[in-house]
Amino acid sequence: MAKEAYKEDLPIHLACANRAPDSTIIALLDAYTDGASTRGRGGSFPIHVAAQLKLSPVTIVSLIRAFPEALDRANDHDKVPSDYAQKNEICREALNRPAACWIEDVEKEEYLEKVARRRTQLRQKISELQHAIEVSNERRLKATKLIDAMEPRIQAHDETAKQVDELGKKLSDLEAHKSTEFSKIKARIFERMEELQNGPSEEEIKNRCTMKRSYMQGVQKQYEKLMTRTEQLHKDLQAIKVVHSQHVRDLIERGTHEQEEVEQRDDDADSI
Repeated sequence: MAKEAYKEDLPIHLACANRAPDSTIIALLDAYTDGASTRGRGGSFPIHVAAQLKLSPVTIVSLIRAFPEALDRANDHDKVPSDYAQKNEICREALNRPAACWIEDVEKEEYLEKVARRRTQLRQKISELQHAIEVSNERRLKATKLIDAMEPRIQAHDETAKQVDELGKKLSDLEAHKSTEFSKIKARIFERMEELQNGPSEEEIKNRCTMKRSYMQGVQKQYEKLMTRTEQLHKDLQAIKVVHSQHVRDLIERGTHEQEEVEQRDDDADSI
């Protein structure tokens, strides 16, 4: 049968007074840890109620760990938790252990929990960094492949740019040359127009053409005479060459004949 609730009691006090299961009391501690450090009816902390009712070692140890200082504090009946006799040896040792040892253990465990959480966070951070490095390496590899693939295109683009520059220069030179030639042509046209405006009359042009035609006819006749004379000179030269060749052959034959006669006389002289 549930005990009557007092307004000083918290749910954790009532749970201990009604011998609630360990899971219920631990759940209440997790929900409100400061309940273990709150006095209830008769100035008792939850550990006083649990010790008086000889609750399980799990409940006793959980309440002590939640507020170790309650071991040294008396209730309105001037009793500390260890004043209540315990059948369970674990409960007895836990209640008789100095609060300072429990505080040290709790602080040490809290520190170790913090260290463990910190290690977990660091491991998670390292894992995230490793994943980020892998992603970065993959991206770098993709970027490298992309750069390698783009390199020929970049080189082709550079070559095309050079060709465009060269064509631009040639076009500029061509434009300049065209402009110069166009200026020259305009100047020549202007000169021809001036010549036509200031030039001779049609009658004078006809007279000049007649004179040029007569001159060309005279030159043509002189050229024909010169060609005839040249042909005659070629014929004379050929005849001279023939005569010269015959004369040379005659001289050679005469020299040979005279040499033979001399040799014959020498032979006759030798025989005498």
